[in-house]
Amino acid sequence: MDKHISRIAGLFIIAIACLVLIGWQFDISLLKTGFRGITATMKVNTAVCFLLAGMALILIPLIVSPRDQSTRPHDQLYKIFSGTIVVIGLLTLSEHFFGWNLKIDQLFVRDIVSSATPYPGRMGVNTALNFVLMGIALLRLGRNSQGGIWLAHSCSSVAAAISLLSLIGYLFEVDIVTRLTVLTTAQAIHTSLTFLILYVGILAIRPKEGLMKVVTSSLVGGTMARKLLPWFLISPVALNLFTFQGRKLGWYDVQSEYIVEITLAVLTYSILIWVTARYLNQTDLRRKKAELALKTINETLEFLVAERTKALRTSEEQFRYAFEDAAIGIAIVGLNGQFIKVNPASCQIVGYSSEELVTL
Repeated sequence: MDKHISRIAGLFIIAIACLVLIGWQFDISLLKTGFRGITATMKVNTAVCFLLAGMALILIPLIVSPRDQSTRPHDQLYKIFSGTIVVIGLLTLSEHFFGWNLKIDQLFVRDIVSSATPYPGRMGVNTALNFVLMGIALLRLGRNSQGGIWLAHSCSSVAAAISLLSLIGYLFEVDIVTRLTVLTTAQAIHTSLTFLILYVGILAIRPKEGLMKVVTSSLVGGTMARKLLPWFLISPVALNLFTFQGRKLGWYDVQSEYIVEITLAVLTYSILIWVTARYLNQTDLRRKKAELALKTINETLEFLVAERTKALRTSEEQFRYAFEDAAIGIAIVGLNGQFIKVNPASCQIVGYSSEELVTL
């Protein structure tokens, strides 16, 4: 995972926000709802917050260290963008919980009351809560601290879970989970998708820290997580959606739906576990082969070193025997002309002992 992913995610979020704002400006229903047949709209304030979040997502990877934040404008801009997101989210939550009307919901464009929008122009509780969490995450990501990164990943994970709940609500036609609470604005489907894109961008900024440290690890645990995580994210939704649509089409009744769902789940997860176990076995086998090859290389090197040492010792002994038993006088002289070592024949010729010759 690379930091370029966060920039791409930021640009994608900015593009979605701009399209929604254009939809509100020129009353283009498809841009406001995201999909045909959907009544819930992405509010103007929501699009503005996404616009700010996208820009913050692009700016944060440019920050080198906290000590430089006072010298470069973009290091302060991301704080302004992220802080504004938190403020708008908190103000909207206060409107929902205390019944206030702060006149921020239709500040730019007027909205109408509908079943999906009981409060004109106001984002839902789940959307406002998500912006508070995502804004905090963006603020903390700009600081090089492990605690801040863990907090950012935790807050953004909660927000992603709320949006995933809303998205699944649309897939299974359950209205209440798109709102989080009753009597509030539903979260539009493209709002949920944009939050998930923002979540991916946040995780990509610090890919080797926080929650991502385990996933991006080169160890067996990280490898297993990368192999299994995509399937465990997709397969439950796909299996349940398949059985749900099958019941709607009249292929089986409600009781049979559970049987089909359980059977497919057991088969799917069994296959996933088997494939993962096979992959881990192959990885372990390659590791053992590498260890065996390394052991063989080490043993070969040890043998060669031992043989070389043995050969050197043999050469030294042969030299010593030849030096001592030579019939002619042999002397080893240093650079200063002093004797270093003399053989017995030399001592007999000059009439001095070897100790006396060496000390001369």
